[in-house]
Amino acid sequence: MNKSIVIIFLVLTSSFSKAQLYNEKWTPEYQMNFKNIISTNISPDGKYVAYVVREAVIDGEQSEYLTQVWVASTDGNFNEQYTRGKISSYAPQFSPYGTEIAFISSVEDKPQIFKTGLTDGKTTQVTFAKNGVDQFKWAPDGNSIYFIQAEPLTGDEGKQKKEKQKFSVVAKNLKYTHLYNVDLKAKNKVKQLTNSDYSISSFSISPDGEKIAFSFGYDSTVNTDYFDSDIGLMSVDSGEVKVVVRRTGIDRNPVFSPDGNYLAFETTNGKTEPNGLSDLSLIDLNNFNISVLPKTPNRNASIIEWDPSGTRLYFQEVVRTSGSALVMDITNNYRNSKKTIQVTSKTIHVTGKTMITDPTGTSGAFDFSQNGMMSYVFQNPETPQEVYVQDLKTDGVLQISHINDDKFLPDMGKTEIIKWKSRDGREIEGLLTYPIGYRPGQRCPIILNVHGGAAGVFTNSFTGGASIYMVQSFAENGYAVLRPNPRGSTGYGLDFRYVSFKDWGYDLVSGMDKVIEMGVGDPDNQFMMSWSSGGLMTSFAVTKTDRFNAASMGAGMPNLIKMVSTDEIQEALSEKMGVGFWSNFEMSEKESLVVSIKNVKTPTQVIHGQNDISAPTVQGQDYFVALKINGVDTEMILYPEIADNPQDMKVLMDVSGRIMMWFDKYKK
Repeated sequence: MNKSIVIIFLVLTSSFSKAQLYNEKWTPEYQMNFKNIISTNISPDGKYVAYVVREAVIDGEQSEYLTQVWVASTDGNFNEQYTRGKISSYAPQFSPYGTEIAFISSVEDKPQIFKTGLTDGKTTQVTFAKNGVDQFKWAPDGNSIYFIQAEPLTGDEGKQKKEKQKFSVVAKNLKYTHLYNVDLKAKNKVKQLTNSDYSISSFSISPDGEKIAFSFGYDSTVNTDYFDSDIGLMSVDSGEVKVVVRRTGIDRNPVFSPDGNYLAFETTNGKTEPNGLSDLSLIDLNNFNISVLPKTPNRNASIIEWDPSGTRLYFQEVVRTSGSALVMDITNNYRNSKKTIQVTSKTIHVTGKTMITDPTGTSGAFDFSQNGMMSYVFQNPETPQEVYVQDLKTDGVLQISHINDDKFLPDMGKTEIIKWKSRDGREIEGLLTYPIGYRPGQRCPIILNVHGGAAGVFTNSFTGGASIYMVQSFAENGYAVLRPNPRGSTGYGLDFRYVSFKDWGYDLVSGMDKVIEMGVGDPDNQFMMSWSSGGLMTSFAVTKTDRFNAASMGAGMPNLIKMVSTDEIQEALSEKMGVGFWSNFEMSEKESLVVSIKNVKTPTQVIHGQNDISAPTVQGQDYFVALKINGVDTEMILYPEIADNPQDMKVLMDVSGRIMMWFDKYKK
């Protein structure tokens, strides 16, 4: 190339951003290109990590996520895709000796267990379960695999299904999930281990392979699983089951200590909790006493694993805006004790709860090796997901996956954490994403985006990925986006979640006031969008204020009285309100925003999935019709075959585009 041409080229490229040079912009379609990682599993010796990559596939009628298993070495020198094809594979687990990987893949729409050699790649099908496998674990000796499967249909039920019977009796003939074992040394012979009227949701195998602890519910409905589960202990040899925790509320996810003498588990402490409580406790298997461990920062902990020494317990939870791994040090000598241990705070002493991941982003999909290595997925607002490993002895961190290296990142709207005081002086936190190319002092249209949950949270996650609301696509079109974590959000402790008990809707407009005071938000261009219980907040806000130019309610639930009897988790709203509407009709009516529909002046778009049973479709239809009758400009978009959490790629791309058209229509 001529030298002068090279100089001109360099001058030109230095004057333009990469986005201008490559002519790429953030659109819903472009945001679908970024891949996600949904789980990691590290080999016992800490040398390899198996992880699952999720990719959007849009081809003709196909519009779905496809997942495949990859394996990388923890020194960064090896990274290969292990499964391929048009069928998803997921949930990889290394065998106890690290020579094989078991995973789940579908055969004739039934999830089955397969295993493959780490080095030879030879893959064989392990299970042929009639109803498919739900979850599995290797036995400690590597000679068998335990798994959960739902009960198959009876002969009559199968006949009725085949003949396409047009009716069913509600809440009858429920199918329970049971525990099975497949013997890899006996031609994959399968043995059913439980057969009682309860459904197993999770299980743990003792280090010596002689016992299995499991959490279970007494029926298989979503509603029961949401509020009530207990813990059982089974002898593998005899099959005898002893219920070791049986009380009101949730007790779940038991995990054996390395010496097999203790179970750590998650609990609501013997009571029903509507606001996402999950504390940690121990069961002494010598006497079945329960020891309550100290409260975690958010009191919504999920156990990951014990440290091999048995003196530390790893768990995960959201801390403010960061999904985090934390460790609890348990310093007593209980592992070698032959005495009956009294359950007191003096017996089991916890020295601290330490965050071991980077709080500037958000982390998840944690796993731990036997030699002090941790695998996990990390992302931040400007960086897509990748797999990292961390040496817990030295805190050294290494990125070992590169699934998004081939994706070009156009210029992005900057995201920062902002804080403000709500009307009662309580400090609230949120994430503000600026428009792309924002200049200080420039006022721009501002969107209030409310999370669902209701005890959900916005974290420091990648803003360029696929979601119901494509944040960078809105930023590309000149909008600032405020994502607040109002009272009731997780990440800020149980007391913060409980402030919204029987009293919803605070802290949202005060966040908009903050952005306007910063000189960023345009007071003449304010918009609101939200999904699920966040959609309830949209329907709430537009009955209280006409400050918004336009709003979009996604999968909302403005009629709480109807929700109690039509939601798949019937008791959820009763718990949030303290009572069912039949006991306090006035309270439920007051909080049902459809009752205040006459106050709405804001043009409001309604979006709903036709198969939504979490926020039933009738909720959106009620609101849409009421708006029309009251002369409020509205439109309703109804997506066939879509439930509360859309996974259809074409739907995800369509939602943000339709909202932008609705907002642009009313932008001044």
